[in-house]
Amino acid sequence: MVTYFCFQQIYAIQRDYLSACHYLQIGADFAGSAHSEYTRLLFILSKGMVGILFLKDFYNMCKYFLNAFLHNGKKSIQFNTLF
Repeated sequence: MVTYFCFQQIYAIQRDYLSACHYLQIGADFAGSAHSEYTRLLFILSKGMVGILFLKDFYNMCKYFLNAFLHNGKKSIQFNTLF
């Protein structure tokens, strides 16, 4: 199970959050089949944290493109900081 955390960490560093979530799901499934509920919970919570990182990057990317689009039309919009 340590291997799944290593793969997840590599993908998270490279910002490939979907692959990181995939390996965390595999780890959660394996822990569930081994009847290790605490380890399964750890994998599921880690998957949720990686999902939050993915949403943060997605939000920042959308904010950047929207500001670039509106700046071409000489309009500007202020966004509330989500994270």
